Amino acid sequence: MKKGALFIAMALCLMVATGCAAPKPYVSDPESSHALNVLRAAGARYIKDVKAEDFEKQKVEGVKRGGPAIPAMITLLGGGFLPALSYWSVHDDAPEATSFVFAWMPEDMAENGKEANDKLRRIVAKAFARALTGENAVELPSWFEVGEIEEYFVEITGKGCDGPKIGCQYSISTRKKPGKKGFSPDFLGGSPAWIFTFEDKNAPLLYFYSNKRDFPTISPDYQVYLEASKYLPEWVFLYLAPGKHGYVSVRTENDFEMLNYPVVFNQGESYFFVKPD
Repeated sequence: MKKGALFIAMALCLMVATGCAAPKPYVSDPESSHALNVLRAAGARYIKDVKAEDFEKQKVEGVKRGGPAIPAMITLLGGGFLPALSYWSVHDDAPEATSFVFAWMPEDMAENGKEANDKLRRIVAKAFARALTGENAVELPSWFEVGEIEEYFVEITGKGCDGPKIGCQYSISTRKKPGKKGFSPDFLGGSPAWIFTFEDKNAPLLYFYSNKRDFPTISPDYQVYLEASKYLPEWVFLYLAPGKHGYVSVRTENDFEMLNYPVVFNQGESYFFVKPD
């Protein structure tokens, strides 16, 4: 990475459960949003749903960058306005204050927790490479190892990464502690799985860097996450914490603004923390 490179993304943390696995699958609460049920299944305790009218009180603005289709719901939930943050304020130490990748990998996909960790890391890396370049193949050369930490580094070229203000690089920094056996939640069938959730302290990190952008955003684009989720299996979820991520302004089609509400991405769909009707 070139000297002076700017982070354009905060870490997405992939949590691998180290505590005791749940004795039975998580059962969804019908009075909660799908987004909230996903996070609760992953061990979150503090984030909450809000009423639809509270969303609608916020200034409306969509997101734009080409490629991924923008879901209709986003027109109700535009960011860039700090009052939205008050609805989801959590302590900095709470897991929901950080963005994560979490998953319930079918148990038969790996013989042990280490293999599950390795496979998941590569699945996520390839999804982001495809989102950024349109190519599925990506090499993950080992950059360095320090104790339990193993770092992989990839530079992306082509597609959106060659724009006038964009240069894409990312790394995956992972603690090599293996995953734990457990069960997927009911919305994934309640089957035996290797679990990667909030409840662990084992946190592989996914970083994006830029050496071209001249604005001080600290996070990756909303659109990149949405696009990457299209190439992930149904058992992998991306969670974006409020106030940590940028999106392209539809007013200028260039400037970045902060996404001030949390969102869960899964297979090209966006899920918001809005109470069901």
